[in-house]
Amino acid sequence: MKNITESLAGRALYFEMPPLTCGEIDGVIEPQNFFDLWNGSARIKNGETAEAPSVIPLMLRGFMPYNVTTDDKSDVTLWMDGYVKTYLERDLRELSQVDSIIDFRKVMQILSLRTGNILNQADVARDAKISGSTAYRYIKLLEISNIINRVPGFYGSKGKRITKSPKIYFIDPALSIFLSGYLNEESLSRSRELGGYFETTVFFHLKCLSEMLKPSAGIFYRRTTSGKEVDFILEHGRKLLAIEVKMTKNPLVKDAANLFDFINEYPETALGVLLHTGREIKRLGSKVIAVPWWWIDYA
Repeated sequence: MKNITESLAGRALYFEMPPLTCGEIDGVIEPQNFFDLWNGSARIKNGETAEAPSVIPLMLRGFMPYNVTTDDKSDVTLWMDGYVKTYLERDLRELSQVDSIIDFRKVMQILSLRTGNILNQADVARDAKISGSTAYRYIKLLEISNIINRVPGFYGSKGKRITKSPKIYFIDPALSIFLSGYLNEESLSRSRELGGYFETTVFFHLKCLSEMLKPSAGIFYRRTTSGKEVDFILEHGRKLLAIEVKMTKNPLVKDAANLFDFINEYPETALGVLLHTGREIKRLGSKVIAVPWWWIDYA
């Protein structure tokens, strides 16, 4: 792109091509379940169940096309290692001047352990032992090159959104897991960051699904001063979806407490959705449902 000298305004469309979602891997063209959520018309029968993929091996493998298709787990690790090295040693040097590849890799590793958490650039700079301006530039490079995304805070007043510290997410959870040093299912399942990696997996799918809407839906998170949080708020026009992510196989009404609070405050919310790792599909309230996390990507 940087070598294109003339303006293509009005003559070109640009599409980001993210990795493959679960639905795409299974050949789903239109995720009708996701579209139905916006109308509050999700087809829910209490007690209904759906076969769920095992989430830990899925997160380790990730969603890059090669890793989706290979049968050898060691090939995934080799591919990840090659991807990081190629990105650092070739692509990044063409994008921008990086003072120290070692420091840049350190920033990536620090962020990988914090995926799904609020970004504090001063803490990243301190832990990486670099200046604040350098940390800012390296994080911006990771954004520009589609390695990470920021998710801003949600407020009733749109003007306040840019003043709130964003959350940070890797696009592909497997990359953040690899950079964190978890190379097998046993170490990943015992990691204290497991919840963040699962939330990152959900974020990736929500990002892809949101971009199927015209125009794309905005993605935010909600945290009150009292500490109540809703993991994701999707906004499309005047409609909202509130989404809570729980790494549990047995979702309960109490797990959706923050969704009920949000809907009471924002009655224009089409639906509150609790995404979990189990098989059960059920209604928790008149405007709150619990479904397996991958269900929203299917028809």
